[in-house]
Amino acid sequence: MYWKRDAIECLKDYNAKNISVHNLQDEIAELTARKNGIRSATGDATPVKGGGNGREDAMINSMVRLERLQTNLREVKRWVARMERGLSSLNEEEMKLLTRFYITPEKGAADRLATELSCDVKTVYHRKDRALRKFTIAMYGCVES
Repeated sequence: MYWKRDAIECLKDYNAKNISVHNLQDEIAELTARKNGIRSATGDATPVKGGGNGREDAMINSMVRLERLQTNLREVKRWVARMERGLSSLNEEEMKLLTRFYITPEKGAADRLATELSCDVKTVYHRKDRALRKFTIAMYGCVES
């Protein structure tokens, strides 16, 4: 398995998934409010060949969507928590390196980091690789040889 490649993909997805937690929470709140506002189905409509009426369908669709969103939210929260535990293993410099290369990539990051860290570009890449290795071990317990 290519642990480093997986770790890089996780780093690239981190911001989007972190944002999705808030978006999912907002959408769940909206759906819950709408669901609570849905009137109950009327008993006077005669279903055609066993079908329900529009209000019943809307209520069922709303409940299914709400359940899916809540499941997604639980999964994304667990994923973000694992990432944050992995990122907490890094020191400030390592975090800066992985952020600038993967989490919020910047053009010319290596050159700017070389200036900020008072080293050459080759050293920046070496430190970035070490930070990635440390993060990968924190996340998966191993790296490829």
